[in-house]
Amino acid sequence: MLTPMGVGKEGLMNLEMAPEGFEGTVAYIDGGDRVAQRMMALGIVPGTRIRVIRNSAFGPLIVDIEGTRIALGRGVSSKVWLKK
Repeated sequence: MLTPMGVGKEGLMNLEMAPEGFEGTVAYIDGGDRVAQRMMALGIVPGTRIRVIRNSAFGPLIVDIEGTRIALGRGVSSKVWLKK
């Protein structure tokens, strides 16, 4: 789990629920070692700025991270917590 000290889930939104156009900063990744390793490999760590490009009812989320678009499944998206 990638959690900076002192961060709780109050005032945060998980990436799966973020609307299109939302921009936020990764505050917390709520998952085991495999999830944390996968997110680190994609450059998604606490402090990373993310913009939601597409979040429709079906299919993966498309996010922009520093000019790179990445598709994330809903399961892993629900483990990424953002702050505005």
